[in-house]
Amino acid sequence: MELIGDVARKSGPVDRLRLEVAKTTCAASVAERTGLFHVPKVVRFDAENGVLETARVHGFRSLMQLVLARDSRLPAICERVGRAMARVHTEMRLPEDARLPFPELLRGDPADECVLHGDLNGSNVGWDPATDRVVILDWSAAPALRSPASVGSRYFDLLWFALFFFRFRPLGAISGWSPELWARAFLAGYAAASAGFSVEGLRAYQSRIRPFLADDYRAERERLGRGVRWLPYRAWQWLGQRRWEKFLGGLSDSQLRPRGADARVERCAASSES
Repeated sequence: MELIGDVARKSGPVDRLRLEVAKTTCAASVAERTGLFHVPKVVRFDAENGVLETARVHGFRSLMQLVLARDSRLPAICERVGRAMARVHTEMRLPEDARLPFPELLRGDPADECVLHGDLNGSNVGWDPATDRVVILDWSAAPALRSPASVGSRYFDLLWFALFFFRFRPLGAISGWSPELWARAFLAGYAAASAGFSVEGLRAYQSRIRPFLADDYRAERERLGRGVRWLPYRAWQWLGQRRWEKFLGGLSDSQLRPRGADARVERCAASSES
């Protein structure tokens, strides 16, 4: 992706870009209606040459950048991302020709089927300090899927986001690395705004797609774990997987849902957003 003036320009296969245009347009509509997040709008789509331009958010800071800056607002921002995605999963609607199913292995329970972001991670999600808005970019399915897709289990987006910080730790983050804190905040935000979420559902979905995750880890290892980086990368990947499994295994619905007075505040907030 190139940042040119007031636009972000992306080139690629026309079928992928056309699907991204449809998803971005629908997501921008949900964002505008709910006020919970911001999606840069499509500025130009050149189907003949395979070029997509979206409005550039000049102050955008990805979640990974916030991590490196040791920004104390990160847990609260992750919680807001969770709330935003609950509304996306509930309210996004695509034309029939843009409703392309995820691969069978990744689809899960039909009751959890919805339109997905498809590559929700700490690089595509961030914050604009000038407007205090959560910003969600790049509504194209993850390259690991190997094909355009838009409809699948809600738990794919949730798992993909929560796993991100357990999988990818930049060398600049020597201290203050707290993936459990950020993942829990995100899932708590989602759980507060979505009646259909359960930790058991998330665990069951991970169990279902474990072969896909193993293949993706292997591909990432081959791409990044070479030369002098091989040993530290392998060590971090191993440790990150262990931390994630321990985190998910010990997680419960009660940990994600507020109690007492806090619960009443949450319900009032959800009601006012509706």
